[in-house]
Amino acid sequence: MKKKTFIFNPARFFTFLRLFFVLAIVVSLGSVGYTVSPEGSSSSSSSSSSVASNFNWSKKYVPGKMSPQNWRSIAMSSDGTKLAACVYKGYIYTSTDGGNTWTARTNAGRRLWLSIAMSSDGTKLAACAVDGYIYTSTDGGKTWTEQTNAGRRNWYSITMSSDGTKLAACARSDYIYTSKDGGKTWTEQTSAGSRNWQSIAMSSDGTKLAAYEGSYIYTSRDGGKTWTERTSAGSRKWTSIAMSSDGTKLAACVSDGYIYTSTDGGKTWTEQTDAEERSWTSIAMSSDGTKLAACVYGGYIYTSKDGGNSWTEQTSAGSKNWWSIAMSSDGTKLAACQALGYIYTSKDRGKIWTEQTSAGSRWWQSIAMSSDGTKLAACLWDGYIYTSKDRGNTWTEQTSAGSRWWQSIAMSSDGTKLAACVGGYFRSGYIYTSTDGGNTWTEQTSAGSRNWYSITMSSDGTKLAACVYDGYIYTSTDGGKTWTERTSAGSRNWKSIAMSSDGTKLAACVSYGYIYTSTDGGNTWTTQTSAGSRNWASIAMSSDGTKLAACVGAYNYSGYIYTSTDGGKTWTELTNSESRNWRSIAMSSDGTKLAACVDGGYIYTSTDGGNTWTKQTSAGSGDWQSITISSDGNKIGAVINCSQSVWIGTR
Repeated sequence: MKKKTFIFNPARFFTFLRLFFVLAIVVSLGSVGYTVSPEGSSSSSSSSSSVASNFNWSKKYVPGKMSPQNWRSIAMSSDGTKLAACVYKGYIYTSTDGGNTWTARTNAGRRLWLSIAMSSDGTKLAACAVDGYIYTSTDGGKTWTEQTNAGRRNWYSITMSSDGTKLAACARSDYIYTSKDGGKTWTEQTSAGSRNWQSIAMSSDGTKLAAYEGSYIYTSRDGGKTWTERTSAGSRKWTSIAMSSDGTKLAACVSDGYIYTSTDGGKTWTEQTDAEERSWTSIAMSSDGTKLAACVYGGYIYTSKDGGNSWTEQTSAGSKNWWSIAMSSDGTKLAACQALGYIYTSKDRGKIWTEQTSAGSRWWQSIAMSSDGTKLAACLWDGYIYTSKDRGNTWTEQTSAGSRWWQSIAMSSDGTKLAACVGGYFRSGYIYTSTDGGNTWTEQTSAGSRNWYSITMSSDGTKLAACVYDGYIYTSTDGGKTWTERTSAGSRNWKSIAMSSDGTKLAACVSYGYIYTSTDGGNTWTTQTSAGSRNWASIAMSSDGTKLAACVGAYNYSGYIYTSTDGGKTWTELTNSESRNWRSIAMSSDGTKLAACVDGGYIYTSTDGGNTWTKQTSAGSGDWQSITISSDGNKIGAVINCSQSVWIGTR
């Protein structure tokens, strides 16, 4: 028998070695899960696996209009395909398809935006806010830089050169500021004086500028170093100014007055009476200055093809509270925005307009889910209620309940019964109920028109409880037909209320106050001081009422999550959840699984009653407003502001 000789094969050896290490890593990763440590760093935990902790998230489109916005300024690229608009007390929005679809740029923050400017190609943007800073973007609005070098001021208007390198901005009771490096550094131009500057315009190369304050128009031919007061245009209530690409042609409009034009860089002005005296708010000009468009607050949009000599009233967009208007380089494309309304676009010099309802926000307030997670209901602040019967895949706008200031919504275990309330801090309204899954609704006036803030429902939908901000708690045992005012809990700034499956146990929390519990359907209440007086945002309860979870936060106030396993008598501060701006919390039927969301952060889940938490990064970071969970804790529904979608998580 011939003896076999062993021959070492390096290639096969290292192939086997690599395979061994891959298998070792896979086995290792499968035995640990990701949790959030008290310090906020990631750590492994053998108590919960990543498979059990992480959800698969999907974004479900909800049809219908976005809510009207308080638009303040709109800008357009040279070819009219790219747009940017800003909302006062809101966000910046951008479009790359001529306004058909819009993206909320939440990373720039929700601010008192007043003005926005765009480079010729639409890649560079600059925006300014009242009592804030100037912000710039070099990637079409995807990311933003806060330019603190210019200082925190009452910025009113900003303009940009064609290539985006030169900027000029003005502030009220302050100076005009210019930049030559895209906003990184700024120069205070004191020669024009400290005035109530309101608007500024710039030529394509950035050398020529025009601005106005409370009375007069000022122009500069050297990039803002020196300025000339143009008294020939008169002292008026100017509202907007525009400039041609070369800076020779100007147009300005007056509130309750006329439009004025100049063809010599502002030296002399012509009063254009053909457009008549109106409440003009904004004016735009084509690159060569021959085409103009102007809008009226409480009126129509007007266009001119001859430099302002004659004007055409464009009625197709309707009479609205127009606030700002923008124009493409050749004057064929237009975009205009309303105060408390929508954005409109035109591709034919203003003859026909399209209402772009996809631009703006949806201020989601609350979401509820049936026990098995198949049925969902969500409501909007200043909008409608929406329902889904297929796990959130498709949604129905329930117009029968009306467009209202919905604040909270609750659902029975089988999803057939719904209850929603209207209210909040500064709004009042009624409670509405539905017994057919949201198709039809009944206004329950017996409870009165109040600042309702939260509503909850028993498993079978017969028992209800609702609380009022700066008011009392109310309960119903007949599905919302009649209501009892529970004065024993006191008149307080109630924020959230939860109920056990049978409706006998209740828990409610107060803004800058305590948590209160009831074991007799709301007849009597106990102040649970052990959890402390805090700015409570939301509270949740297990099916039997023994387990509770509450979170602190909302509106730039951070705090922790707290849990109780004895019906609220004693509480545990969950520091491993970290101090965050918690907005809403939900609990599975047995109380072991939790889900909570952060306003300006992520969604977090727990499978061990809150001891450890998993950050659900795949759902993204945003202004999460409300969260709900199925009975078994394996399905989650959540809503985020400024979105036309609802997020669904499953595992």
